[in-house]
Amino acid sequence: MQRLIFITVLCLTAYASQAQKIVLNSLWRDSAIVIDGSPYDWQEPLSYYDSKAKIQYQVANDDTALYIILKTMDYKAQAKILRAGMDVILDTMGRKKSAAALLYPLPSNTKLQWISDPAEPDRQELEHPDLKDLRMEYELADKHIKYVEMAGLPKTPEPLNTNSPVVVAISWDRDNVLTYEARVPFRTFYHDKLTAADAKKVIGITVKVHPFDVPQPIQNGSMTDPSVSNSGMRQQGYGDTRQSMPNMAMPKTNEMSESEEVQIRMKLAVK
Repeated sequence: MQRLIFITVLCLTAYASQAQKIVLNSLWRDSAIVIDGSPYDWQEPLSYYDSKAKIQYQVANDDTALYIILKTMDYKAQAKILRAGMDVILDTMGRKKSAAALLYPLPSNTKLQWISDPAEPDRQELEHPDLKDLRMEYELADKHIKYVEMAGLPKTPEPLNTNSPVVVAISWDRDNVLTYEARVPFRTFYHDKLTAADAKKVIGITVKVHPFDVPQPIQNGSMTDPSVSNSGMRQQGYGDTRQSMPNMAMPKTNEMSESEEVQIRMKLAVK
């Protein structure tokens, strides 16, 4: 029995190790891509999907810049991106070290509260930010971006898309799907222009979505936790995902308090 367990663990470890070595292919940008938060410049559906983070993605390049698109309709992913913030990390070694990064959106109000249900004061539920409110906050906010280890760019946060070679945009479609787009010139983290030798180049891209700070609730009988709802999210993304759990202990984890990472190894396209 112990031998069987050992072999199973060994096989799973080997599979996970192999999965980490998968190299995807960047698309060659053969038509204009306008960085406006609209996915219609890209061929849809996007080629890749991370089921844990619930993010679709694709990468393209020409000989001077990298183009990145991310899409999600998931409420929790959108809430964390807009309030807790997101980093896009670029590593020319194809790993996750000594990397340049775009920090956008920057964290704003990252703390959620446990609140009493007005109808049942002895019941607690986790604050559930309304997606309409989050969108309005985003659209009205002064938008700033921070660059980490990027050549020719300031080290302190600066207004988004102001005299910067890096262009980033977020928007929504009619189905409330969030789209993030970025254009990042190679000269800001690699070299000025791709050459034939770069056909073998693998770029590491890590998308890190930050978590909310979720404090421990007061245990006073029963509680409500939106992260464990079986009801799901309504199609529009604004539905109430809360579910009562009378006389149950607090769950050990909460999806809103967990960070998500999409790790990509992408081979550049060269023409």
